[in-house]
Amino acid sequence: TVCSQLKIMKFSHFWEKDLKASKFALGVVREGYKIPFESNPPPFYAKNNASSLKNDHFVKDSIKKLLEDSCIEKVSEPPYCINPLTVAERNSKLRLVLDLRHVNKFIKPNKFKYENLKQASELIDQNDFLITFDLKSGYHHVPINHIFRTFLGFAWEFDGKMQFFVFKVLPFGLNIACLVFTKLMRQLVKRWRSMGIKCAMYLDDGIAGDSSHFSLIRSRDRMLQDMQSAGLTVNFEKSSLEPEKRKTWLGFIIDTEKMKFEVPTTKILKVQNLLLEALNCEFISAREISRIAGNLISMAQAIGPLVYLFTKQLYKFVESSFSWDKKRLLTFDVRQELEFWKKNLEVTKSFRINTQPEVTKIVFSDASETGYGGYVVEKLGNIIARGNFDRTERQTSSTYRELLAVKYILLSFPKILENENIEWFTDNNNICRIINRGSTKQHLQNLAIEIFNICLSSNIEIYPTWIPRELNEIADKISKTNDTDNWSIDNETFDYILKNYGQVTIDRFSDNLNKKSSRFNSKEYCPGTSAVNSFSCHWGNHEINWLCPPIALVGKTIKHLRNCKGKGILFIPLWPSAYYWPLLTSNGFEFEPFVKHFLVLDPFFVNYSNTDCIFDGFANFYSLALFIDMSA
Repeated sequence: TVCSQLKIMKFSHFWEKDLKASKFALGVVREGYKIPFESNPPPFYAKNNASSLKNDHFVKDSIKKLLEDSCIEKVSEPPYCINPLTVAERNSKLRLVLDLRHVNKFIKPNKFKYENLKQASELIDQNDFLITFDLKSGYHHVPINHIFRTFLGFAWEFDGKMQFFVFKVLPFGLNIACLVFTKLMRQLVKRWRSMGIKCAMYLDDGIAGDSSHFSLIRSRDRMLQDMQSAGLTVNFEKSSLEPEKRKTWLGFIIDTEKMKFEVPTTKILKVQNLLLEALNCEFISAREISRIAGNLISMAQAIGPLVYLFTKQLYKFVESSFSWDKKRLLTFDVRQELEFWKKNLEVTKSFRINTQPEVTKIVFSDASETGYGGYVVEKLGNIIARGNFDRTERQTSSTYRELLAVKYILLSFPKILENENIEWFTDNNNICRIINRGSTKQHLQNLAIEIFNICLSSNIEIYPTWIPRELNEIADKISKTNDTDNWSIDNETFDYILKNYGQVTIDRFSDNLNKKSSRFNSKEYCPGTSAVNSFSCHWGNHEINWLCPPIALVGKTIKHLRNCKGKGILFIPLWPSAYYWPLLTSNGFEFEPFVKHFLVLDPFFVNYSNTDCIFDGFANFYSLALFIDMSA
């Protein structure tokens, strides 16, 4: 086994050679990580936790292994903080953890985002080949500055004598360990993406994909070489390095042929056993129900919004319990949800990677105090549904009546809406939330389940979208909304782009304030908008699209333009480390053939939001205007 000290030296050497490495990464590998205490913790001593004493032999073996790998060092004097050791058990696997609850109180962790299946889904195309890789002891590659090691101390008895140790590397138990390791690994991800490799990394779990089997092997070898040069150890037993179209990553199966996320059979069987145990009980504890609900929610990426709709009663049961372990009567509503998952879990275990397919129908609905109305948008005219509420329904809330309108309109068009993907416009914002995730109010939840069952029986998928009651109120609403993506470029730069590329026919991402064309699409309804949600529109049909999307939607924009076989001018920051860069270039330097021309620009950004934004004035980076032609 290569000792961690040698790995750290290689890691430091690797990044000192790479000019793109951040100052943070270089600072950590040169001087060790300096824990950002808000104030220094006071001296501390605590006995080791019961879980570590219970697993005495495991703890001793782990300490010896950490000493061999130079991850810890023995000290002659008691450290400043002597923290308790604990042993965590997961899936019958033990892990030694340093209980740093005392030290963590004096550290305020910064918020950050993990890369996950969402980022991977943006990179993945149908029939892509995939590889996955896992790193061994990732945290142990990160050195701790020698001044801060005394805060990471612990004690253990060997041969009847208490001995003291401190961690020289990042331990499991520090509340900012994930942030530190993610920021360091980000340097590798940036390097790979700048080379045109489609990849994502969640802590020590990585994934990469390519449409070409040969290209992915070449990228894989490049990545493995970089990791070896950085002193990182790949866990080949947990990695899957042979390119295939079906891989498991972060606990989900990714199938690029079917373009679906799928829950592995082992997880399904585990939850089914929990469901059977619960349904065989008359009384049950909040802990047992919470375990079932937690397992279901963890599958949300594969099951889809359905999981939120049918766990409301489970969470309601847990929240209303006064004791975590005291058993209560299994209520009828909870039993119904458990029965639903027992029957449908195997059927609903997969969900499309593309979260919203092309919309095939558009429906508008509304409800008054006395009745409901709605219509389906058709080429030859709108098809209208209308009806009155009975006396009982008239006395319900406006939200309940709006849900009734959705139900009755679905029932009014059983054939017209069958097998359709519907964008459903409603002026009640609660309807969007309840249709997607259900409600804690039982009468609304029951109606949401009725709507779900109607859709299930007719193979209908609804994507509810909120619209304002009065169109002339939109400008006022937008002006009060702090949208950090509400920015544009100066007219002089835009005119220069048009001089080189010609006129555009429609602006796909704007509003009435920052539009670059008389025809435009907006995020929300506003005066003059041609459509809300440009992704529900077709971008082909001889349109020349001006595409200046929010950064998070660049990947989706490229894919939608390709699906529509359209043309347009894509304006983006020149960020080779961004997730969208591999979508535009296969080797990091040459653009894909669909990029016909490009301009490197330094525009003046106009910020229309009321918040701080990096797109404000002259930026410290250049931008690109790419003329893209996907019509071939």
